[in-house]
Amino acid sequence: MNQIIPFKYEQNEIRVIQDEQGEPWFVAKDVCNVLGISNDRMAVERLEDYCVSQADIIDSMGRTRKTNIINEPGLYMMILRSDKPQATPFQRWVTAELIPSVRKTGMYISPNAKPTTLVPITREFRAALSMARAIGFEGNQAILSANKAVKKITSFDCLELMDAQKLMCEKQERSLTVSDLGVRLGGISGQQVNKILYEKGFQISFRDAKQRLYWKPTEKGKTFAVLKDTGKQHNDGTPVQQLMWLESILALLDEKQTPMN
Repeated sequence: MNQIIPFKYEQNEIRVIQDEQGEPWFVAKDVCNVLGISNDRMAVERLEDYCVSQADIIDSMGRTRKTNIINEPGLYMMILRSDKPQATPFQRWVTAELIPSVRKTGMYISPNAKPTTLVPITREFRAALSMARAIGFEGNQAILSANKAVKKITSFDCLELMDAQKLMCEKQERSLTVSDLGVRLGGISGQQVNKILYEKGFQISFRDAKQRLYWKPTEKGKTFAVLKDTGKQHNDGTPVQQLMWLESILALLDEKQTPMN
C-alpha cells in the first residue's frame, strides 16, 4: 500500500490508501462514521472477503495499528446496505467527485481547499514542465505554462504555493528553420543555409545506417541551436526532432549572401 491520503467530507475525515495498481482503499471506520454505523467491525464482516484488507495506520496517539480497509466495491456495498439518510449524498460525492479525482491526481480537491501533500501536485507539475519543454518553451515561460496546466487539472496554483506569483516570463527568441533563415538571408535555399552553417562551424553533418544525411550542432552552435519534437516517431519509437536555430544567429551569418549555384 502507498501513503495515506486524508480527505474531508463535510466534517468527517476519510482516509484513502492507493495500492500499487492505483486503486483506492478506504479506512472502514471513517466510512462507518459518515454513515452513522457504530460497529465498523461488524459492518466489515458482512462484506465479501475480496473487499476487505488491512493496513498499518498510525492513530492519534502515535501508535501503529492494524486497521480494516475496504476497496471501492466494498465501499459501495456498505453504502447501499445503509438506510441512513446521509448514505445517498455520500454516495453521490464519492462517485461524482472523490473517485474521479483520486484516479486523476491522487488527491481530492475541493473549492478553496489547501493541499495536505505536495506529492501529487509535484508529479503533475513535472509532467507539465516536461511537456512545455518538448513544445519548445524555455525558462520562465516553460514554468508559467506548466503552472497554468497544473492549475487547470488540480485547481492548485504551484507558484502561489511557493510564494512566487511574481515570476516573469522572459522574452522568447524565435527559433527558425533553415528555410526561414534562407528567406531572411536574401532568398537562398535551406540547403545553402546548411552549407553556410557548416562552413562557419555551427554544425556538422553525419549519416545514419541508411545513409540519410543529418545535421547536429557543434559546441559553437549549441548556443543557438534548438531541438524541437515534431510529434512523430522513428521506427524504433524514438521521437523525431527537428534542428532549428535562434533568430540571433542571423547576425553571425552573412546577410548579404547571394544565391549559390
